[in-house]
This record gives sequence, structure tokens and C-alpha cells, in this order.
Amino acid sequence: MSEHERPDWLASHLENLPTELEPDRDLWPGIGQRLTRPANTRRHTAALAATLLISTSLALFAWQSHRAAQFERTATAAMIAELLQPYERIHAEQASRWRAVRASLHPDVMDALEDDMHALNEARDTLKGALVEAPTDPALHALLLQVIARERELIETGARLGGDYL
Repeated sequence: MSEHERPDWLASHLENLPTELEPDRDLWPGIGQRLTRPANTRRHTAALAATLLISTSLALFAWQSHRAAQFERTATAAMIAELLQPYERIHAEQASRWRAVRASLHPDVMDALEDDMHALNEARDTLKGALVEAPTDPALHALLLQVIARERELIETGARLGGDYL
């Protein structure tokens, strides 16, 4: 509404209004107090509580994840140990037999066979490590059985050759 559209009664009332109003009291102390007082403490308390709740929840989740992973690692290690047990038993038997055969070998023959045995032991250890990563891989089991068979052949060769030098 423009000045020309105002009714006369409204224009006269507006002209009679005072241009300044004095408050009953000094308002600055209340304004100053609001300015220095912390902003809405209830909101800060809620934010702090929410932060604490989220932090606690995340810590609990991380702890549960860690425990589950630890349980899984323990179960996997037990499964791998059980899986490798027959291979370890065979290897222990062959190692004992190898020690007996080595004693009867000529030093040059023993050195040559020892190099081959060392290579087979490295292959066996590599395959055992691979089985930890993929315990159900049939190719790894087949390779490990081949290494064990090759160790047995090497021991039998040593036993035959050892008999020649006795």
C-alpha cells in the first residue's frame, strides 16, 4: 500500500505515533548477559551425548570385528594344522629315515642328494604356506604329495647308493 492509498484515519494515527520510545528499564544488562552466556547449553549437551554414543558404538563394533577376526584366524590355524598333520607325520618319518641313510653315504653323493633334499624342503614349505592361503585347493595338495613322493624316491636312491659304499 502506498502513501496515497492509505485511508485518512490510518494516516492520522500514524502521524500521532511517537518517533522514539524509551524502555521502562535499561535493557543492555540482559542483552550483554545473553551475549556472554554460552549458546544453548541443552544443544551442546545433546551434541556431546550423541558424540559419546557414536564413539562408544564404533568402539564396540571395532572390538567385535576384531574378536570375530581373531576367532576366525584361530579356527583357520587349527584347520590348517589338522590338514597338514598327515603331511607332517610323513615328513617326520622320511626325515628320520634320511638321517640314517645320510650316515651311510659317500660325502660327494651325500652333498648332491642333500642339495636335492634342500630344494624339496623349500618346495614343501612354499606349498604349506600356499595351503594356509587356499586350504581346499586340490592342486596344492597334489603338488605337496608329489614333493613327498620325490623325497621318498630321493631317500630310496640314497639307501641304494649307500649300500654300494658300505
